Amino acid sequence: ELYLKGIAATSPDPAVLSPALLTVVGDIHLRAGKLEEAEGMFQRLKDRYADSPFSDAGPVGLGQIALARKKPDEALKIFDNALLNEGMSRFKEANLGKLEALVETGQDKLAEDLGNEMVGNKMFRGEAAGKAYLLMARSYRRQAPKAPDIDKSRELLKKAHFTYQRVQSAYKSFPDVCAEAFWQDYETALELHDDTLAGEVLELLATLPKLEKTARAAEARKKLNK
Repeated sequence: ELYLKGIAATSPDPAVLSPALLTVVGDIHLRAGKLEEAEGMFQRLKDRYADSPFSDAGPVGLGQIALARKKPDEALKIFDNALLNEGMSRFKEANLGKLEALVETGQDKLAEDLGNEMVGNKMFRGEAAGKAYLLMARSYRRQAPKAPDIDKSRELLKKAHFTYQRVQSAYKSFPDVCAEAFWQDYETALELHDDTLAGEVLELLATLPKLEKTARAAEARKKLNK
């Protein structure tokens, strides 16, 4: 990992990298928020290796960049096109990207349908399913302010809360995903005006040993002055 980060840090010319390195370096730049550098890697993949086993890596990476740039409509088109590619190597990432794009464009019914399809499919078992649950919960929370009455709004927030609880319980093997569920659940509790629940969730996030090295746990400890 350090070796690959070292390659990424040198900002190599995409033309000199293999498709495998283009994929990895593009992902490293994307996680670091270096969108222009990531775009160069993924565009090279898309243009040069369209007929290779890496044919989907470029489009999926470009879709993720579109999401990072707050262009979910553009991202949705990219992911839809990528998913037409049979036997793709980044099938999970493409579906997660499409799910996020549906949530961000307010297509809540389609998002819920896709999310349920994903978490019910053994192919997405593990971290991908946990991330899908997080996106479904985000959709419920975004619908809450637009609900026709306070009862429906609270129902949606509670649905998000229970979804976050599911991730907290079932996905401890993926600390970052689990910690994100705790943090988002804390914020949902505040939206429900349940300060007691919010405090309990934040305390757990700050103190659970399996989560102690996550960024969200550090934020929780800071809030609690620990």
